[in-house]
Amino acid sequence: MTPSGPVPKKAGPFSSKDSRMTFDSQARLVPNREFDQLAALDTERDVLLLAHGWLCDRARADAMISYFRAQLAPIPVHGVYWPSKPGHAQGLIRGGIDNASYFQMKTRAGEVGALGLAPCLQTLHFRKPHLRLHLAGHSFGARLVTAAVSALPPGVIRSLTLIQAAFSQFAFEPTGAFYNVLEPRRVTGPILVTHSSHDRAVGYAYPIASRLAHQNASALGDQSDPYGGLGRNGAPHAPTVPLADLNQLRAHLAAPIVNLESSAIIGSHTDVNHSAVAAAIRAAIES
Repeated sequence: MTPSGPVPKKAGPFSSKDSRMTFDSQARLVPNREFDQLAALDTERDVLLLAHGWLCDRARADAMISYFRAQLAPIPVHGVYWPSKPGHAQGLIRGGIDNASYFQMKTRAGEVGALGLAPCLQTLHFRKPHLRLHLAGHSFGARLVTAAVSALPPGVIRSLTLIQAAFSQFAFEPTGAFYNVLEPRRVTGPILVTHSSHDRAVGYAYPIASRLAHQNASALGDQSDPYGGLGRNGAPHAPTVPLADLNQLRAHLAAPIVNLESSAIIGSHTDVNHSAVAAAIRAAIES
């Protein structure tokens, strides 16, 4: 996919109104000028692309992206918007489980990442090979950006931050869906994973929806559950540091994955707009 349109000579100012990249349900970039604006950024510059989560309307997505844009200034934060809210679904975050919509959105997040965002980033890297690209995503948005990394060659993405990710805690293990993110190592810097014991969506509803049925885990959703979620338990075998401890975090940034134990700060699946989360993203970008 090569977005069309002329590349302006100078990048326009980034604002909550225009710094976004929007994809439709078929993983197609909605025709607009925003990709070219991103492609016109200075070649020696960091930029973060941030994907919202499941069941987000435009107002909620704008609120999250605007929060991190303000916290991370002057680093440009470019929103990644995708159709994450089926009209009929209440979904996990609202307390019920609609399996049809759950799997539809899970699939859509992966497709938008691999078939939509990844080709755009590949084109951007080709045009601006020294532009330092960083990705972050919340909930199924974390799945979206991880799927994008999985579809890209090594070296395009410099850091990846997964905020209360709604996918398997074993995704980066040798049998996991995203093992190829680590082998070969496709992210040149760190992968950060926030996880919180207060995330009921990932801690309880996610494993119920994800298990194949007829399974009987004695500790539903925790580290012993084969269907446990990354945003509840973190990645196995990775170092774990408290979210707000930047000194410990910086000491572990050479590791491929760093877990950020966030229970003291993140009180629910959607409670992610915190300065400590932004500070961790900044540390990853500056590593």
